[in-house]
Amino acid sequence: MMVGLFPALLALVYFLGERLLSGSRQSYGSWFSISVWAQMPMLLNALGLIVLSLLAASPDQPLAVANYASLNGLILDLPLGHPWYNWAQAFSVFFIWSSVLIAIAVRVAQPIAWGRALLLGALPYVLVFGVWAVLV
Repeated sequence: MMVGLFPALLALVYFLGERLLSGSRQSYGSWFSISVWAQMPMLLNALGLIVLSLLAASPDQPLAVANYASLNGLILDLPLGHPWYNWAQAFSVFFIWSSVLIAIAVRVAQPIAWGRALLLGALPYVLVFGVWAVLV
């Protein structure tokens, strides 16, 4: 169920965000197609996790292995009790990749500046992680 729900929610955010950031109007169906396409990095994320699991010496791996591409795992290395640990652990570089794919799709489909295209592509993640950061 989440496989179809997540792209549908992303499409809704892009559909509404386009109304604020651009003069052109794409249909919700177009945004749904684009959001499904932009989730391909998440498929690569899952394939990477499968490879990591198969190459592990033991089947008992820490849960942090599931977020191998997180901001915390790659750069910050915050300890478990740190207030920003959950935020940094949830933020993945695959979200950035997905946002860039959306920005490219927006630039191809309509004449919009790169800044606005990148903002539109990152809008769902900015909303979620921005609100989360304010609450931390």
